Amino acid sequence: MPGGPGRYAVLFNADWGYNPGGSGGNPTVNLAKEFAWVRRNVARVKLACLLAKCAGQLRLQNAKAPGAAAAATRKTVTYGRAKFTIPAGEKKVVKVRLSRASRTLMRKHEKTRVWANTTLEGGRVESAKLVLKR
Repeated sequence: MPGGPGRYAVLFNADWGYNPGGSGGNPTVNLAKEFAWVRRNVARVKLACLLAKCAGQLRLQNAKAPGAAAAATRKTVTYGRAKFTIPAGEKKVVKVRLSRASRTLMRKHEKTRVWANTTLEGGRVESAKLVLKR
């Protein structure tokens, strides 16, 4: 609840770790869409780079990345991986060739939930849920 004279409040939003004049900045990559189409054993995942140039590796797995949160106790299966480089403020479709395990999974299900784990240069790890559709 705003208070004080005039009943107004000053609101702001900032990325505290980002230094545009400094070296490198704090790159962050997000999923631009919550689903990816699978055609001819290739998943097309749309990624968005926010603050600085993003370069790294995208892995489609059955669990969150260990660096993003506590790892699951079951064995982690990698369904596919691809390297990417995205300029700051841009979106890009990353093509991930699917492994044999994911092709078997996609044959059984029309939609499959997986984790999109990205590892950026510098070791930063981010995870997000992704639905693969055929």
